Amino acid sequence: MQIHLEGHHCEISQTMRTTVERLAERLPRYHDRVSDLNITVTKEGPNHDAHATVKVVDRTLAAREKAIEAKEALKGVMDKLIRQVKDYNAKLKGHK
Repeated sequence: MQIHLEGHHCEISQTMRTTVERLAERLPRYHDRVSDLNITVTKEGPNHDAHATVKVVDRTLAAREKAIEAKEALKGVMDKLIRQVKDYNAKLKGHK
């Protein structure tokens, strides 16, 4: 799986990169055809806005999270994406 992490108006630290990689390892557990993960963190005033997309088979799932700390925004957006991948996988299995 390709992981692309980008920051706008803020710096992406190695700790944030490690956090994203650790959480991204959970995605293939729920669906084996996860291909690309793109995350953009933008600093807007005192808040950080994390926007993430992940490609799963023929669909692109997206999530957004705002938080004071960039690391918390990243954790929140990854949790939302993991939930979406789980739901998508359950939906596919329910239709078979």
